[in-house]
Amino acid sequence: MAAGTVIAWLTGLVALMLASALLRYDAPGTVRLPWIGTALPESCGAKRNFGLDCPGCGLTRSFILSADGRWAEAFQMHPAGTFAFAFLALLIPLRLWQGYRIRIGKPPRSTIVTEMIVLASLLGLSVVWWLANSGLPLLQGLI
Repeated sequence: MAAGTVIAWLTGLVALMLASALLRYDAPGTVRLPWIGTALPESCGAKRNFGLDCPGCGLTRSFILSADGRWAEAFQMHPAGTFAFAFLALLIPLRLWQGYRIRIGKPPRSTIVTEMIVLASLLGLSVVWWLANSGLPLLQGLI
């Protein structure tokens, strides 16, 4: 991993965390820009076009609630969003550490296997959450 890659990761992670902290969630499903009070349009194409939730429905709202410290509400909105937010927040010091290793002439340690396992777990959790919320009787006890 090159220094430019570490900088790109850090920039993206900080921008994502900052955006999550700046936006506001108003129940039942409105995301607002707080400085002008404007509601953002529904971003889920499946919800907007077909009236159906998708496995990712609630992730943005979960991120916003997590950034606001409203962890219980964020988890109820979408558990994978809460875990993803925490994981991405933990990646910031990891990327700083990798940047430091590059700066002192040591190669950064690869975290790709761990990151892929976490990503696969979050995707699996999203699908299970979606199936449980879609009315599948087998999974109704999970929510």
